[in-house]
This record gives sequence, structure tokens and C-alpha cells, in this order.
Amino acid sequence: MAGNARRKWSLTPFQQSMRAVAKWLPAAFICVILVLLCFGVADIRALAAKSPADATPTAAELKDPIDELKWVLGLILAATGLFTIAQGIAAGFSAKSFSDQAERMLAEIKDLFPVFQLMQDYREEANENLPNLDQAFTQISPAQSLGGRAYGNLSLKLRQQILSAERTLPYEFVERDKQPDLFARSLRRLAQFYSAKFSYERERGMGSLGDIEHAQYLLTLAIRKAGSKFYLLNDLGNVHVVFFRVLRPLSGPRSDSRLSEMRDTLDSARSCFEDSITIQRQQLRAYYNLAVIEADLAPELAPKETPDKGLNLAIDHLREGLKYREWEQTQNDEFTCNGLYNLACYCARLSKYCKSTGQTAAAVLHENEAVAALCEAAKLGFVDPGYVYTDYTMDGDFFELLEHGQADTILTLKKVQRELSHHYQMAERQ
Repeated sequence: MAGNARRKWSLTPFQQSMRAVAKWLPAAFICVILVLLCFGVADIRALAAKSPADATPTAAELKDPIDELKWVLGLILAATGLFTIAQGIAAGFSAKSFSDQAERMLAEIKDLFPVFQLMQDYREEANENLPNLDQAFTQISPAQSLGGRAYGNLSLKLRQQILSAERTLPYEFVERDKQPDLFARSLRRLAQFYSAKFSYERERGMGSLGDIEHAQYLLTLAIRKAGSKFYLLNDLGNVHVVFFRVLRPLSGPRSDSRLSEMRDTLDSARSCFEDSITIQRQQLRAYYNLAVIEADLAPELAPKETPDKGLNLAIDHLREGLKYREWEQTQNDEFTCNGLYNLACYCARLSKYCKSTGQTAAAVLHENEAVAALCEAAKLGFVDPGYVYTDYTMDGDFFELLEHGQADTILTLKKVQRELSHHYQMAERQ
């Protein structure tokens, strides 16, 4: 900055002396050794000159030269030891001087630029709050826009702390030396945070695709660091689903390139969930999301196909997934309830289709399965009442059964309507 004198970090006289000693000590050692070797060589040459060429020296004649050579070799060994000790001491003092100088420089930098320390403190506080995201994200229902509600549940301070820390210096740079599993877990939290942020803002008529791309990047980095954990693949699949839903309502006719992008996105989501099941079969989440893809998303990319194909695939996924009550690693009644409710919806749709195509027996079977799944969901009672209202009214999944279903079906549907949401509403009031 103009007008500011550049700070110089000078060494003390003692530190300068120690560095000079450490620098010149090897050269001094070599010189001493050479001098001692010269004395030894001179003694050998003198002995050779005194000895007649045709006579063998006696032990008495060799004693003094040999003693002198031993003395020279002893000096060399002693000098080697002394120089080794001196070199170690000098190196230690030199390292200490570097350490002291570095500490003084850091202290002076903090005095000169207090904002650096403030930024570090702020980042540490934001990183310590990352575990608080877990509770918010585990409270989100699968039907709640894949995270939008979770972002809204976070305090404004926490949201802005994380965003400010990320804008200053991204987490993946400053924490990359952490243990892979811990690093991946924090990357996953941040990815969920950005995906939820996008969903939250999109529900309000805005939202940046950069947040979805950043979430995808963080999850990809987490998988690269910690391996293909099934829960990371689930999150990555959800990010692809969110992006697919962005592509659906874009204005203008759907070009071939747009349709190709939508297919690729949905195929990527499928692959993530299928790979997740391969790694961990006993979980509901991957099956749940595959069912949503086949029943609600994929059909619009294949309008010429009959709806029973996607619905049958979705029903099969949920039948298999509902064998396990673990959403991922722990049991969650809310997510199980939503899985049962979706199964009832898909069976009701398939029953309506079968009836319209004259498959009466199949229509009755699917109707009965829909009612059974709905009764199980009502026992748990965690369905959003907004979805229940929509599905019970005109064009809803259960409207056809209410109008033209079996008498027992109509009676049961009316009975469980309020029960489907009783725990959901209690949770909302807390």
C-alpha cells in the first residue's frame, strides 16, 4: 500500500553468528582433515626415506613412526566427532533462529493485517457449525423439494457464516489435509447445503445453477477422497434429479440437444442409485428415488410408451425398498411413511390404467395394494397434508378410487384421509 514502509525482519547478531558457523563449519572440517592427512603422509614419506631400499625395518625403528601415525589418525577421529557435535549444535541454533524469526514475522503480520486473523477465526467458527447441518437435513421429508425446507430451517446467521467463509477461501482448499472420511463428511454437508439453498431459492422464483454445480463438484470430490460410499452416491443422484427438474420447465420447444441432456441427467441419477444399492442393499432411500424417477420423471421423455411400464418398475422398487426400514443407515418412520404413500399412489394410478384397458382383475389387485399401503402409511401419519389434499381431489391419484372404487375401498380412503397427516401436523406445531 502506498505510503507504508516495508517491514524488514532482521536477524540478531547471535542468530547471524550461528548461521555463519553452520554455513562455514563443513569447509573448516575439511581443511582440518586435509592438514592432518598431510602430517600423516609426511611421516610415511620420512619413514620411507630413512629406510634402506634393501633392508627390512626393525620393530624398534617402526615404533615411533607408527605411534605418530596413530596419533594423527586419533586426531582425525576426534576432529570428526567434535565437528559432528558442533555441526549439530549449530544446526539446532540455526533452526531455532528460523523458528523464532517465523514467529516474529507471523506476530507482526497479525499486527499489520488483523483482518487475516479475523478471517481465520470466522472460518473456524463456520466450520465448527458444519455438524449443525446434520440435524436440519435429517428432518427434511423426501417430498419436500429435496432440501429446500432444510435450508429454510437454518438460521440466517449460520447460512451467511458458511457462505462468507466459502467465498473467502473454499473449504476444499483449506481442509484438504484432513482424514479422508472426515473431509468427505464435511464436503457432503456442504453439498447438501448448496443443493438445499438452490431448492429454497427456486421455490421463491430464483436460484443459481452454480449452487447445483458446486454441490455436484463437492460430492464428486468427496467420492474421490473417501471412495464410493453408498450415501454419497445417493446425494449425487439427488443432485442430478434436482438438475433434471430444472431442465423440465425451461421455456421454448425441447430441442434434440435439450432432450439428450435430460436423458443423460436422468441416466446419471439412475446409475448413482443403482450403484448405491449394489454397495448397500438394505436401505430405502435409493429404491425410493428410483421409483420417483420411473413413475414421475422418465415417462415424459418417452411419451409414446404406455404408463404401466414405468409404474410397474416404480412399484417393484418400492416393494423391495420397503423391506428395509433404514432410510440409509438408521430407521426413519417419516421416510418409510412417504415410501408407503408413494406406493399407494403408484398402485392407484396403475389400477386406473388397467381398468381403462379392460384389465379388470389386475385393476382390482392394484386397488387392493393401494389401500393396504395407504393404511400402513396412515399408521405412521407423516404425509404432508398438502399432498393428501391434492391426491384426494380432481385429477389426484386417489380420486378415481373414491369415485369408482369398491365400496370397502371408498370407505377406507375416507377413513384414513386425516390419519395420514396426524404426526406430520404435530411435528409442524413443535
